[in-house]
Amino acid sequence: PEDDDERLDAMSCLASALSGSRDYAAALPLKEELLAVDRRTLGELDENTLVAIFNLANLHAIMGNPRLALPLAEECLRGRRQTLGEEDEHTLTATRQLSDVHCDMDNYDAALPLARRALEAQRRTLGNEHSDTQISINHFADILDKQGDKEEALPLYEEDLLLTRRTNGSEHP
Repeated sequence: PEDDDERLDAMSCLASALSGSRDYAAALPLKEELLAVDRRTLGELDENTLVAIFNLANLHAIMGNPRLALPLAEECLRGRRQTLGEEDEHTLTATRQLSDVHCDMDNYDAALPLARRALEAQRRTLGNEHSDTQISINHFADILDKQGDKEEALPLYEEDLLLTRRTNGSEHP
């Protein structure tokens, strides 16, 4: 019914506003309820459901709860692969998100292959100057650096800086 749509829209706007103002604890129950409604009404693999899963995983990660984020990030990636394929832009973002969650748990051995897969595919499909690829270059370098592989991380950090200067200008902070 139309009343339900208006209520859900209002909940979604409020959850986004609360997240935007960093009131994550207040946003959390709203995002959880929105996901439950999407699962029930739209199904597990609907685009809106997958976005809600991604957003809730991200919120848990931001709140410092990677163990709660992990199953959601895994579910989102499975859904993206199933509906969009391995190299779709959204699948690759979900791949990097799962890598991020593993990093939050200091599980760099699990994070590294995911980050490598996302970066290699983004270079092929999006190009080096795409903002998602640049984020993945930095993320991959961070993982290598945290694992003590400074020799491999350094050229990636340099590439990230060069690309950032090229796309944003040398005066960009």
